[in-house]
Amino acid sequence: MDIAEITITKDTWWVSLVALTIPLIFKYALEFYKTWLKNRKVQRLKRTFSYVTDIYAGLKKARQETRAVRAAVLRATNGGGIPVPGKPIYSSIVYEDEEEDMVEARSRWKKQEVDNGYAQVLTSLFEQKKILLKTEELPPSALKNLYLADGITFSKVFYIGADEKALIYVSFNFKCEEMPTTEERDLLRGIVNDFRNIFRENSDVYVVD
Repeated sequence: MDIAEITITKDTWWVSLVALTIPLIFKYALEFYKTWLKNRKVQRLKRTFSYVTDIYAGLKKARQETRAVRAAVLRATNGGGIPVPGKPIYSSIVYEDEEEDMVEARSRWKKQEVDNGYAQVLTSLFEQKKILLKTEELPPSALKNLYLADGITFSKVFYIGADEKALIYVSFNFKCEEMPTTEERDLLRGIVNDFRNIFRENSDVYVVD
């Protein structure tokens, strides 16, 4: 056997080694990616649970530390996306906390088709980021009927966020005649800011059927 044959044999051995190694590298890389992806999903799920806990805690705090009798996060869509003119708009309560003697509102305000008056309210909310709704000034509507049934005199409504899927907002319902005090307004603004931060981190947490 001459030197040329020996050289070819060595080259062939290295090629064979590489050919055997590449599938193993690919296999372990794929397993590593699957594990990483699974862990990422688990971490995202944990964060989602944490966000939901924070939302309920914020609603409860608003109700317990102000005169609000109900605090509710709502979601408005046009049936699949953000509300736009000319298409039916549907509003649903996503999360809520209310006083023990209050009737739960979520089951009564689920995929509620809103009228033109309420659509204008949402438009104002987009522009102003916060609005005051007085029950006595509302036109005849499903919202006014709900407020009257529950004895709500007014609501403070705040914009949380919007994306291609929906508009998210929070409503604090009151039975009293007096407007919120400075301390109550400051507390509500802090809660709203927390909800907005959650929306920026993970807007899907506000999607609940």
